[in-house]
Amino acid sequence: MLKPRQDTPENMLRAGEDKQEKLVYKEDKAEAFTQAEMDYTEDGDIESDDDIGEGFGAQAGEIPEVRTAEVKTLTPSEADKGKRLDAYIGEATDLSRSYAQNLIEDGLVSASGRKVAKKYKIKAGETIMYTRMPKLEEPNKELLATVAAAREVITQVRNVRTTHNIARTESLTLQCSEGHPAMADCLISKLAGATCTPLASSTEGGSSATFIVGTVSYAIPIDSYIDKGALRGKLEADLKHQQGFLMGVRKKLSNERFVSGAPQAVVDLERKKEADALARIATLEKQLKDLE
Repeated sequence: MLKPRQDTPENMLRAGEDKQEKLVYKEDKAEAFTQAEMDYTEDGDIESDDDIGEGFGAQAGEIPEVRTAEVKTLTPSEADKGKRLDAYIGEATDLSRSYAQNLIEDGLVSASGRKVAKKYKIKAGETIMYTRMPKLEEPNKELLATVAAAREVITQVRNVRTTHNIARTESLTLQCSEGHPAMADCLISKLAGATCTPLASSTEGGSSATFIVGTVSYAIPIDSYIDKGALRGKLEADLKHQQGFLMGVRKKLSNERFVSGAPQAVVDLERKKEADALARIATLEKQLKDLE
């Protein structure tokens, strides 16, 4: 009868190391597929990496090549004969035994061309092959932020189509204020059916559906689609919400105890909230005026 493992300091330390190695393995495995997250697709609009590359490759340089996993080979000696597979890999490489066990369980290790269990006893001279998940370079944060902004804009444009019953086959003009990432235009055009133009090029008068992403203002001329009364009500409700939000932020900033006692980063964040709210309020007031 097997005795239960005792909770000795050595066993507890080993258990902690095993747990950490599993986390490291999962992180390596996740990194290998991070690049696939750029394949944002809905209703089959993006079918391959080329759909993104056509736009981003021309504006931001070549898309980095996806790194593939490297397959490595080991050949046990007579001295290694009879060792457990996971233990042997841990000794013969820079991988820990726990990491090697995860590779074996995922089918990334073979012995003489066969998938085997981690407790497999190796033979001298046979071929052990293993594959380790590749580590990717530091992600392009600017590119990821651009894709995230484009996704939000696409969602908002689709919401405008739904609200005003505009068919997806209808091409829309999306007017954008300063700060709009031009690198996102290709995705917005393909997935939202909207052509981006500077907001300053819009003509006076006419009705537009507006929204804000971050601090960037967007407007879609929709004179022939909208119910002006309903749009005015929505803009007035949004304006009231922003004014109430601004009032709360300013009340906090007017509190001397808060300003002097809170960390500077927290105070700076509140001031940014104030500036963002003022920008949104100015945009909403302009849109209400244009409806007159």
